Amino acid sequence: MSIDFEKIKEKPDKQVKVEGTILLNYKETLEAQKNEIEKHKKKIEEQNEQIENLNNELNRLKKNLKDEITKFNDEISNKISQIESTQKELAQYKSKLDEKEKSYKEMVNSLNIEVKNKTEENQALILDLEQTKSAFDKLEQDLKEKEAKFDNEIAILSEKNFALMNDIKNLENLKQELENSLNQQVESLQNSLNELEKSSKSQKELLIAEKNKELDDLKAQMQNELNTKIQELESKHAREIEELKIKYEGLRPSDDLLKGKMEKINLKYNGKEFINIPEISGSGIFLSLDMVNEKWMMSWTDDTSFVERRSAERVARSISKSGWQSVAGGARYGFGFELIIQAENVVPDDLLKDQHKYNE
Repeated sequence: MSIDFEKIKEKPDKQVKVEGTILLNYKETLEAQKNEIEKHKKKIEEQNEQIENLNNELNRLKKNLKDEITKFNDEISNKISQIESTQKELAQYKSKLDEKEKSYKEMVNSLNIEVKNKTEENQALILDLEQTKSAFDKLEQDLKEKEAKFDNEIAILSEKNFALMNDIKNLENLKQELENSLNQQVESLQNSLNELEKSSKSQKELLIAEKNKELDDLKAQMQNELNTKIQELESKHAREIEELKIKYEGLRPSDDLLKGKMEKINLKYNGKEFINIPEISGSGIFLSLDMVNEKWMMSWTDDTSFVERRSAERVARSISKSGWQSVAGGARYGFGFELIIQAENVVPDDLLKDQHKYNE
């Protein structure tokens, strides 16, 4: 017999007849469920305890995690601060590096320009040196040729001098012959005088006076002829020596010039080159050497033309670079000295006009 639970729900206060077996089954079922509930309660309690432990562990882990997160956040903040500081330093270093790079590039460019200028200057100096060496070699060759020619002329002069000595010796022989002849005539006159001793005293004195006069005249004539001949030879010899001196004046440099000890150098422009002069005077274009200050001083008078001044200035600048050397050779003076122009070098108004005349 089963229990009608629907009716019981309708009248829960009404008593219902139930078989003992059903109640026993319900009892067993209830006890079983109660036991099961107890088991579940225990499990729930155990689970609750586990949950509590887990919650405690979770809270501890949360706290540790929070601490770790706080610590990590602090470390992140520190790292961010360090990164920001490092970035600022990097920015500063980059700025400094950019400035240094810019400065380095400017320095490199400046050095390149300086090296280029120095290279050009060195090339110009090398060219000037080569030109100077070429001019020096040419001057040295000219000097050797002039020395050989001078030695040849000296030999010729020595031969002429030897011939002159022979002429003088011949004159001395002629003089001896004339003296011998004169002695013979004197002896002849003396004999004549001895012969005339027998004549009258007045005639004797007259004859002696006459013969003495003839003798004096003869001596004077012979002496005059001898002196004239000697003077002619000496004059001829002097003229030849003077001609050689004039011809080879300045061929061999003086000792002071060869040793580089000329105390004063004054030059004058002759339309082609500067020549040495004793002192600056008159009109023209001049160049003097200031040994103390190591300068070449160029000046001119107002009557010189602009074209002449420009031409002279080019020659003067060449001298200031390679130095000045006389036509006789020897040392070079003022090598590498600065050129100072002591006069106003302006272009005349006439040269700025069409159809101007350069030399007016």
